[in-house]
Amino acid sequence: MSFERAYLDLMPDTVVITRRVASGSPTFDGVPTWDSVGSTYQARVTPRRRSQVDFVDGTVIQLTHVCWVASTGTISPQDRITLPDGSTPRIVGVTAPADQDGTHHHKLELG
Repeated sequence: MSFERAYLDLMPDTVVITRRVASGSPTFDGVPTWDSVGSTYQARVTPRRRSQVDFVDGTVIQLTHVCWVASTGTISPQDRITLPDGSTPRIVGVTAPADQDGTHHHKLELG
């Protein structure tokens, strides 16, 4: 990672990111499938109550949290996140802020 180690002090939580299976296809009953084991990351999870319009289908999504994850890997809205309280909100948005040294974390909007 390309940031100061002290930055991790701002991330007191841990989350688990589980990748959606490569095929991305749901099971016969329409339920998506994910890898059997997820990856654990240091994170900061903050409640956020806000409405956002989904640009794909125009529906209004109620955001519930914003989460900063100490990861430079790939995180996709199709992945599943498990928060410290055990809940698994939908990943609505993913951004990977970068500075002069490159990407060092992801910001996830959850709803």
